[in-house]
Amino acid sequence: MLNERILYIKEGSQLTHSGIDIDGVNQQAETNAQSGISREELIEQFISTRKQLVQRLETIPLDTTFSLGHHTMTLNQFIGGLIEHDLHHIQQIVKIYIK
Repeated sequence: MLNERILYIKEGSQLTHSGIDIDGVNQQAETNAQSGISREELIEQFISTRKQLVQRLETIPLDTTFSLGHHTMTLNQFIGGLIEHDLHHIQQIVKIYIK
C-alpha cells in the first residue's frame, strides 16, 4: 500500500484502485506467518512496516482531499479506514489465540 497508494496522495489527486489482489496479499501474509518465522520476528516486520507508513503519512496534512476510485475523502478519513481494517485483523488474531 505504501508504494501503490500513499506515495501518490496529494491535494486533489485521483487515485485508481491499484488492482491489489487482497486475497493474494492475505494468503501471502498467512503463509509468511506459518513459515516458521518467530513471533518476535513477525512482530518486528509489522512494526517496521507500520513505522514506514506513519513516517509517510506524517508528511501529508490530515485535511488533504483526494479521490480513490469514485470516492472522495480526506487523508483523515482514509486513515480511519486503515484503522478499521487493522481492527478486523486484530479480531482474527485474537480468535486464534483464545482457542
